[in-house]
Amino acid sequence: TGHDRRAHTPPVRGPTVGQSLGSSSSVPSPGPKAPTQPGAPRLNAEQMAAFDLALQGDNLFLTGAAGTGKSVLLRQIIDALRHRRKEVAVLAPTGIAADNVGGTTVHSWAGCGVPK
Repeated sequence: TGHDRRAHTPPVRGPTVGQSLGSSSSVPSPGPKAPTQPGAPRLNAEQMAAFDLALQGDNLFLTGAAGTGKSVLLRQIIDALRHRRKEVAVLAPTGIAADNVGGTTVHSWAGCGVPK
């Protein structure tokens, strides 16, 4: 039709961690903080930088191709925050995505949908 229908990407504010997980650029970690679960997968430098930002209270948007470690990182962040006795709501747009990270759907959490 001749119209550009790509989504507008808002400007990024604050620190960024590469363009996506698995990209070649990274931000140095402000300080080592080991994930809390013994035997948990090791995080690479870029994941560790995002982990540190999350524990500092920064908002994150995780993006990357399949298999780049987004869910692994998210589980580590959730575990660390819960270990610090922080209340964590793990939400996802679909049931499959929610199951993958041990969460629930946004609709279910908000009480929308089929009445009980």
